[in-house]
Amino acid sequence: MGRKVFDTEKDIRIYQAPYGTRGTDLYMHETKKGKKIFYLLHWTAAEDEKGELKTISEKVEIISEKEAKRFFKLRTESIDYYYPSDDEIKYAEQLWSDLYEAV
Repeated sequence: MGRKVFDTEKDIRIYQAPYGTRGTDLYMHETKKGKKIFYLLHWTAAEDEKGELKTISEKVEIISEKEAKRFFKLRTESIDYYYPSDDEIKYAEQLWSDLYEAV
């Protein structure tokens, strides 16, 4: 299998961590054949000479849809994480109609 290249400008961002020194965003890439590939973008940032935060490293981790759903749901249930925006919640509920059903 060849190396996958993802484009965070074109792929659907399901969850965006608040910008700080590090975070993890959740994305979905849809192939031309309609297959959905979920991935986490782990990033770190540091201040530049002007004191502005700039991304200094990024790492992609491909995850299953089940893991993506669990990642998103955890952010809506825990005070330890930045709560998703209304648009992020609306999209996730459309993507996973059973998001809040008991396991």
